[in-house]
Amino acid sequence: KSTEDYLASEMSKLSVQERSKAMEELHCVGEELKETPEMIEASLAEFDRVLQERNEPIYNLAASQNRSYVEDPAFRLRFLRAKEHNVSESVTQMIGFLSQKEKYFGRDKIARDITLDDLDEEDIALLLSGLYHIQDGTDQSGRVVVFFLIHLLARSTAKSIVRVKYF
Repeated sequence: KSTEDYLASEMSKLSVQERSKAMEELHCVGEELKETPEMIEASLAEFDRVLQERNEPIYNLAASQNRSYVEDPAFRLRFLRAKEHNVSESVTQMIGFLSQKEKYFGRDKIARDITLDDLDEEDIALLLSGLYHIQDGTDQSGRVVVFFLIHLLARSTAKSIVRVKYF
């Protein structure tokens, strides 16, 4: 069974409202989250509380290397906004982000931004191949728009695809 057939079959099992919501999420439309300074402050405080409660080794390692990186509100807001301020899911996503960063770049790079110097020859070739295209400007919600040109995928390893995403 093809992927398209499976997707169509699963979508047909959803109600009209569920299907509409799924399509809106897929295309990044629908209700826009209205952030307020109070909402941001409360989410960041809860984010910190949940992190302390979970006591994740990868987070503790990153904090010991560069506390300002992992405590930066802008860094944490990336995860909060991606999960529409669901703090538990946001913390889980950040822990996964740090774990994958360790896997693909090593322990010494988890608490800093990845730079061009961190990429190997294969990663740089992928970066220059056009697989990823970042549109100038942002969409109407202020998000960066990234195109992934799948027909170029066969030329790349999974490792390089992941590594370039961190850049």
